[in-house]
Amino acid sequence: HVRNGVGVSKDGKTAYFAISNTAVNFASFALLFRDTLRTPNALYFDGSVSRLMAPELGRSGAGFAIGPMVGLVVPKAGG
Repeated sequence: HVRNGVGVSKDGKTAYFAISNTAVNFASFALLFRDTLRTPNALYFDGSVSRLMAPELGRSGAGFAIGPMVGLVVPKAGG
């Protein structure tokens, strides 16, 4: 399967989003986050809907329209 996911840096300040160009096994994709990106925490997204629309990168994900959402939660000061 084409895989995609997100990992967070050790200091929690950087999120790394990744999508494979071709089919890749789960273990190899996990090693990208652990060994290359050095993210102690990563989340795998469902591989059956992996696509990315980014013409500037030569990517045009075909398939049904989906609307991913990414959010950031910041704790209140003093709370």
